[in-house]
Amino acid sequence: GRYFLDSYGRRLLLHGCNVSGINKLPTEPNGLTHLDMGEAWFDGENVSFVGRPWPLEESHEHLSRLRNWGLTFIRLVVPWEALEHRGPGEYDEEYMTYLHDLLSLFPRYGLKCYIDAHQDVWSRHAGGSGAPTWTMTLVGLDLRNLKPTGAAHAHNLHLEADDPPPKVWPSGMTKLAAATMATVFWGGDIFAPKRRVRRRLHKGPWGQGGAEDEEVGLQVFLQESMCEAFGVLADRLRDLEAVIGFEVMNEPHRGYIELLSPYNWDFNTDLAIGYFPSAVQSWALGTGHPVIIPHYVPSFPVTAISHHVLLRPPRCRSAWLDPSSKEYQKFPTTTTGCLWAEHGVWQWIPDRGEIGEPIVLKMEYFRRFPEDCVVEGCKEVDWHRDCYFPFVRKFSRRIRKSPNPSSWLTAVEPIPNEFCPRYEPEQRPEGMVFAPHWYDLQALFEKRLGFMTANVQGLSRLPFPLPISCPLTLNRFLQYFGRKGLKKNYATQMLNILRHGYRQIGEVPIILGETGCPFDLNDKAAFRTKDFRWQERMLDGICSAIGDSGLSNFNLWTYNPINNDTWGDSWNGENFSWFSLSDRTPEAMAAVRDRPEWEQLNVGARVLDAVERPYACKTAGTPLRCTYDFYSRRFMFDYINPIPTDRPLASAAPTLPQSEAEPGIPPLVGVACRARETEIYLPRRRYGPAARDGKLRVKLRDGDGEWRYDEECQTLYVLHRNTTPGYLHSIQVTVAGP
Repeated sequence: GRYFLDSYGRRLLLHGCNVSGINKLPTEPNGLTHLDMGEAWFDGENVSFVGRPWPLEESHEHLSRLRNWGLTFIRLVVPWEALEHRGPGEYDEEYMTYLHDLLSLFPRYGLKCYIDAHQDVWSRHAGGSGAPTWTMTLVGLDLRNLKPTGAAHAHNLHLEADDPPPKVWPSGMTKLAAATMATVFWGGDIFAPKRRVRRRLHKGPWGQGGAEDEEVGLQVFLQESMCEAFGVLADRLRDLEAVIGFEVMNEPHRGYIELLSPYNWDFNTDLAIGYFPSAVQSWALGTGHPVIIPHYVPSFPVTAISHHVLLRPPRCRSAWLDPSSKEYQKFPTTTTGCLWAEHGVWQWIPDRGEIGEPIVLKMEYFRRFPEDCVVEGCKEVDWHRDCYFPFVRKFSRRIRKSPNPSSWLTAVEPIPNEFCPRYEPEQRPEGMVFAPHWYDLQALFEKRLGFMTANVQGLSRLPFPLPISCPLTLNRFLQYFGRKGLKKNYATQMLNILRHGYRQIGEVPIILGETGCPFDLNDKAAFRTKDFRWQERMLDGICSAIGDSGLSNFNLWTYNPINNDTWGDSWNGENFSWFSLSDRTPEAMAAVRDRPEWEQLNVGARVLDAVERPYACKTAGTPLRCTYDFYSRRFMFDYINPIPTDRPLASAAPTLPQSEAEPGIPPLVGVACRARETEIYLPRRRYGPAARDGKLRVKLRDGDGEWRYDEECQTLYVLHRNTTPGYLHSIQVTVAGP
C-alpha cells in the first residue's frame, strides 16, 4: 500500500534527512574536495572512510540533535568505494564494523535508516563519488590523464583561481570517464562486448567460483562486484533494528545508452555547464586529439554558450591505459585503447579542417541492439527495460538474501529530472519503494533566490519552444511570485512527481529521498549578515509543498557535522547543511552553558523554524492533508478511519473536499487500525512555552476524543472515540496570544 504501517496498523509518516554528504569522501587521507591531495589522489586503494559521518564517540551529540528536531528517518550515504576500495572482492572490514557500531546506537534515539548506495558522476576520480577507483582502471581508463584530456573534472585537481567554478560537477556525467563507466556498467554486454576480463580478478566467492581462465564482460564483472559488496554489508547489518532497507543507486545516469546522436546531448536531462564536449568530441579528446568545444554558463531559462575554446591535450596523452603500464597489468583485459573506436563507433579524420575532426560511423549505435543481441524481438534498446530494471532486481535479491532482511525495502529512483518509468509487476524488486529527488534547479545552479521563482520542470517539458521574447508566455508557464507563489510552484512540481509515480507503479510508498536548500544563496550574503530569510523561505516552501502535494515521507539534504561558511559541505562546492560549525562558536556555546542539553544542541542550527515542523508520525487512520504556518504555529491535520475491504466504497465513503495541490484522495479502503491513538510531533522549542503557560490550544472535530502533550517527548497524543469506517477526524493546533 501507499503507507508504512506500525504493528498496530497505524500509518507512519517518515521525516528525516541524509547523513551525510561528507560520507562521500575518505577520512584517510582527507579527501575533502578543496584540498590538494598530491600523489595521494591517485592512490585509490589505500583509503579509509572510517569516521564518516563522525567519530563514534560523537554519536550522542549528533543523534540527539536529529531526534530533537524530529528527523528520525535517516538516509545513510554509503559509497561503494568505502566498502571495496582495495580491489574487487576485498572488503574494508574495519569500515563495516564502524557502520555496524554506529547503527546499533540508532534505536536508543528512536531512529530508523536505509542505506543509500551513493554515487554522483560515477566516482571521486570522475569528479563525483561512489565507485572504487579500480573500476575505472579495469575498463581501461588512465587516472593520471583524465584531467589533461578533459575526460573528467575532479575538484581536487582544479584548485587554481581561474579554474571553472565548483557548480560544473553535474556536467561531469557526460564527460568521457563517467559516461563510459555508466554505459559499460548498465549495458557493456550490448555495447562493449569485445572487452572482457578474467572473472578470477575478483577475490570474493563470486570471482573464485569461476573456472581458472573464465572471462566475463565488463558489465557482468562490475555489477556482480557492486551487488556483492553491498550484499556483504547487508549480511553484517542484518541483525540491526534500525536498518529497514537499501537504496539501489543514487541518481543513476544512462551514460551513452539511448543517446540520439553522439554529436549532441539531451539538454532537457543533461546539464550543460562549463566546457561541454559532445560524446564524439570527448572520444577525440580522450585519444589526444585537439577539439574546439563550447563553454556554457548558467542562465535562465536555458544555459547559454559564452564562447568556444580549442582544447589540445598534451602530446601523446591519452585517457586510455598503455598496455605496458603497471595499472593495466594489474587488471588486464582482452582489448586496449579507446573502447568506442574499438567498436567502430567513430574515427578521427586528420585531414579534415585545420586541426582534423572526429566523425561518427554508427549514428544509432547506442540506441539499437546489435543484430546478434536482439531482446524479445526488440531492435531498439530501452535503458529501463533492458538495463536498469534487471539490475534493480539483481541488487535487491542479493540484499534480501541475508537471513533476516526479507522484509527490507528496496528504494529505487529515476534518472534526475525524469519522471517515474513504468514498472510492470515482473520488473519490480521485492519491497519496492519509489524514492525520487526534487530540487529548485534554478536556485540550485544560479545560487540565487528572490521574489520570482520558476518552474524549471515545466520548462523542460513544454510541447513547443519557449518564445523568450514573450513575457506573457514566460509568466503563464513558468513564473511564480512571492512566498505563496513559491509554495505553489514547488507543490506543483512535487505533485507531478507524485502523480507520475502512482500512475506508473500504483500504491507503493513514496519517499522524497533528497531535497534541500543551498545556504550560499545570493552571493553568500547571509554568512555576512546572519539574515537567512531567503533560505528560510525556500526551506519552508519545500516542506510545505511536501505536505500540500501529498509527499509525506522525505529526507532533507543534508545534515553535515563539519559544514562551515568557507568550504560549505566540503564536497564540490555544495553548501546544503542547515547545521554549521560557523554558528557553533565558543561565544554562542557560552550563552547556553546553563541551559538544557536540547538547547545546547540547537547551537549551530539555522532556519530551525522551517526545519522543526509538526507532523503526524503515527496516524490511527489514513492521512488526508496537513498544513502548517510556522509564523503563527497553526497546524491542521485531517485523517479518516479506513473502510474495511469488504464494505462497498460508494456507500461507505464520505464526500471529501479536494485541494488543488493533492494528487487525489488517498485510498480510503484499507487495513483497519488496531489502535485509536494518533501521535503528532510538536517541537518543544515552538510549543513547550505555550503548553506550560496554558496557551496551547488543540481542537478536535466534534470534540471527538481527548489529547495530551508530552513536552519531554515532544509528542501530542490524540485518542479519538469515533471508530465508524469513513469518519473524518480533524485536529487543529494553535497558540493563543502573542
